[in-house]
Amino acid sequence: MRNLMPPIITRVLFLYANQPDALTTRKIELIANIPDFEVALLYWNRMNSLSIPFTISIPADRLIRIDICDVNSSVLLKFLKRAYVVINMTFKLLHSRPHVVSAGSLDVLVAAVLAKLIFFQKIKLVYDLADTDDLMLLRPVIAMQKFLFRYVDQILITSKRYNDGFLELFKLKSELIPVSYVPNSPPKKLFDFYTPRSWDEEITISYIGTFRGTYSISCLVKAVEQARNAGFNISVLFAGTGPEKELVEKYSLEHDFVKYYGPYKYSEEISKIYSATNIVYACYDDSHNKRIALACRFAEAIVCGIPLIVSKGTYMAELTEKHGLGYAIGPNDVSSLVKIIENLIRTQEERNRIRSNDEKVRNEYLFDSYESELKRIYQSQPKNSMLN
Repeated sequence: MRNLMPPIITRVLFLYANQPDALTTRKIELIANIPDFEVALLYWNRMNSLSIPFTISIPADRLIRIDICDVNSSVLLKFLKRAYVVINMTFKLLHSRPHVVSAGSLDVLVAAVLAKLIFFQKIKLVYDLADTDDLMLLRPVIAMQKFLFRYVDQILITSKRYNDGFLELFKLKSELIPVSYVPNSPPKKLFDFYTPRSWDEEITISYIGTFRGTYSISCLVKAVEQARNAGFNISVLFAGTGPEKELVEKYSLEHDFVKYYGPYKYSEEISKIYSATNIVYACYDDSHNKRIALACRFAEAIVCGIPLIVSKGTYMAELTEKHGLGYAIGPNDVSSLVKIIENLIRTQEERNRIRSNDEKVRNEYLFDSYESELKRIYQSQPKNSMLN
């Protein structure tokens, strides 16, 4: 009788500097279901931060948390706190001895590269570029990113504009490093029970996710108030949390037409929220990241066939106008927003046109369309990666 060799287990460790978002949890669960793969998640649980609650279907002993409050005071204290987290993550990473590491932000990429240098062997390092911020545009940080990217084997981006509007713009990586596009997108089954909201009852325009941008939130409330004064039966729904949570709560107390759903569990409640939505409002602050990013709301609205309202001068606006998915407005342009709302309520042909256009590009914004590419990326580990 032949001696059967036990299967070689491929260990994958996902690193994140916050609670993972919905797309991240989908990636982790997808990779965890590959035969002979063992997946773990190591993340910084910022106990005082306002984040959307997350759920994930992997064993509890493979969820590794670093429980430390974030610091919102001086730059020095922020740096020291992050340095402590990076060092802590590096030691935990060394202890877990993964074959593949997926880093979900710049600070945890530092931990991954440190571990890779200490190992001296080539583990596969995937950088999941799902976000940028103004700090990443500073010259010293750009220089640091160029150094770190020398040790990256694969880059994942959630917006095609991250490639030409960030990676190539600042010459951050070698042409030899492959870049794959996987947008912030829902799986098809998530909206199996989605029911389009009727336009014959009170119309609801929804701001879903992380609340950012005082002006965009105020613009929405003012526009809906004006539309109501003009005789339109419309309300605002805020679902989520974030930096502007207090402003949202204030508006919900001051105005009967402003409803605050609160934080939600994405996989369990997002379909219900969209079933209560006629129009998706996805206007945010004017940061460099928001100009080149594709928010989750963009894909979700397309999948549900719901009209989008986004900020002018952004990549989302470019795609929205190109494919006829909705409208783009300028910052604090209350009058244009009122006209858009009134036109959508009055004109069924316009709503049908947008729904038809959504259907044409729907598959591009379903997570299912990218599953095979993600599996390929995580399964093709370097030849010199560590053995069990």
